[in-house]
Formats: sequence, C-alpha cells, structure tokens
Amino acid sequence: MKGHGTVYGETTCGRKTVGRDVASRAGRTAAAAVLALVGGIAGQASGARILMDFGGSTQTTHGAAPANDPVNYWNNIGGAVTTTSNGSVGNFITADNQSTNVGLTMTARFAGENTTNGTTSSTVYPSNATSSSSYGNTEVFSGQSNVFPKFTITGLLPGENYSFTFYASRTGASDNRSTLYTLTSGSTSSTATLDAANNVNNTATASIAADSLGQVRIGLSPATANNNANHFTYLAVLDVSGNIPEPTTGLLVATGAAGLLFRRSRRRTVA
Repeated sequence: MKGHGTVYGETTCGRKTVGRDVASRAGRTAAAAVLALVGGIAGQASGARILMDFGGSTQTTHGAAPANDPVNYWNNIGGAVTTTSNGSVGNFITADNQSTNVGLTMTARFAGENTTNGTTSSTVYPSNATSSSSYGNTEVFSGQSNVFPKFTITGLLPGENYSFTFYASRTGASDNRSTLYTLTSGSTSSTATLDAANNVNNTATASIAADSLGQVRIGLSPATANNNANHFTYLAVLDVSGNIPEPTTGLLVATGAAGLLFRRSRRRTVA
C-alpha cells in the first residue's frame, strides 16, 4: 500500500514530496544563522575606536608618550587630503590596530594647517596630535575666505549609532575661537561646540546613527560665540567610537545571503 502525503495543502499518492515546507524551514534556519554570524562579528567590534590626527607634518604614532601614544594606534589626515575638496583616505585602523573599511572623503576643503601652535600639555591626547590642526576661516586670510570645511566618514554600519568626539587647541589666543561641528545623517543632525582658544583638555562630543549607506557627514563653521576677526575654525583630533565593522563583515553577509537563496531554491523528494 502506497503512502499518502500532503503537499501545499493537497493529497498525493505514490510518494511524499517535501517541498515548500522543508525549504521554508531551511530558509528560516539559514537566515537565522546568517544573522547570528553577522551579529557575532558586529559584537566583536562593539566599542571600538578610530582615532584621527588632523593637520601638521608631525604624525601621531603608536609610540612613547607624551609625543605619541603608547596604548592606541592612530590615523593621520594630512594637508594633501584636507586642503582638497575631494581627497580621501581609506582603510582606517582601530585604536587596537584592527583593519576596517572606514574612511574619510573631503567634500569642502580646509584652508590650511597649523603646525605648532596647539598645546603640548594635554593629558587627553598625545602632543603630536594636539599641537597641530586643520583650520577654516570666513573672512579673508592668506587669500582665502568663506572656507567651511566638510567631509564624510564612510564605511560605518547603516543605522548604528556612533559617538564623535572633537578636539582642537590654539594657544596664545585672546579671543573666542569656538567651532560648531555639525553631523548629518539623512534628515537627522547633531551638533557639538568647542572653543580652541588656549584649550588643553576640553573636548566636545555628539552622537548620530550612520545613514543607509553607512555614512556620516561632518561640517565645521564658526559658533555664535566665535568673535575672532577671521572666525577661524579648528580640528586637531576626531575620535570615533561605536560598532566598527571589520572588512570581512560584508563578505560574510554576501556569502550568507547566497547560501540562503540556494537553500530556498532546493526541493527534496522522498520515495
């Protein structure tokens, strides 16, 4: 006597066909495995930092204090990138020296670099990072005016929240040189303000989620309190923390998705 089986709500004789019900269960299992795998990778990167040193010819490295950093690794963003409107740097490393796909692309240039007029006494960041900076200005200075620097941080995880800490120092100043840092992601924005004048240890922090492309746009402009004649704006250090994706994350997502599609397309027949 031949067995009976139910397929897609119908009764068949002679064999039992395991179709969409098995494929559906397999698909759900594969999807869960992919999500767990990606989630595990993201979890490993959770709490990571990326440190960027802007401006000056002296680079910050993993080395002896106080000039360098004996604990953390740094990414240096020099004038060859910051004084262009389309320069870019990619494959940043994290503070614990892990490779990433995170990068930076300029969309509006800085006016130039200050090389030696920042503090060397900070206990927050090494002196090679705090003593120099990239700057913008609104009134004419060195033949340039209306310089509002802008750049985009790329390669983040879409929808993930990130913390952006800004630092800058300009010694010998007798005025207010506050910079307004504006972060934009889609239609959302967040701001932070920092006065660089004679600053030693103050920082400013703002948080925002990366957009659907894994990007956050950052712009510098004079804050309301800035009363400098040229309305200088400054950036010496950008310290990003959050869930930093590793380069293998994208490959694993693609591989998992391909496997999921393959599993869903299979149909198994049992005699």
